[in-house]
Amino acid sequence: MSENIIHQRTIIRNKIVEILETYTEGISIYNTRLANIEPDKLPALMVYTLDEDAEKTQDEGGYVRKMRVVIVARAKGEEDSRKTYVQKNLAEVLDNFSEMVERIFLNVRETLEKTCYLMNLISNKIIFPSNVNKLEDFFGDIEMVYQVEYHQEITTLNSTQALDDNGKKVVFEYTKDGNIIKKAV
Repeated sequence: MSENIIHQRTIIRNKIVEILETYTEGISIYNTRLANIEPDKLPALMVYTLDEDAEKTQDEGGYVRKMRVVIVARAKGEEDSRKTYVQKNLAEVLDNFSEMVERIFLNVRETLEKTCYLMNLISNKIIFPSNVNKLEDFFGDIEMVYQVEYHQEITTLNSTQALDDNGKKVVFEYTKDGNIIKKAV
């Protein structure tokens, strides 16, 4: 018998992507920070985990986890002969993306359909590249950082322990497609 292991933070990140896909059209969405996005695929959103803190609960029943999830909106500037106009226009476009994402998660952010118990926006940062030679290559990002809090019960951690629920030894196998499978021995 074997079962796939999926961490709760992966489930939460996948749910964020699913919600973004549900409420947006014409926007490429990537569940990674490493997307090599071609200019013709913009605008785009990228979702990734920045970091996570964990603290064991007092009743030893699991962990309270606080992770920071980043949603990056990337957009191109308007093609115009005046670079300052492009920067101003692009800043407004990025602000509009921020507004859109914030509105989407105001409705479902509290529980992300029960995958977590809190999701709050904690910061925004607009980034323009400094070494752009051609206006058609001019793009910018807005990074929206959310703090997501969830509780992970010890019972949900059994799949990551070296014993199964019956006390039998298990081994973990990393498959070629990138999954980790727990197998009873």
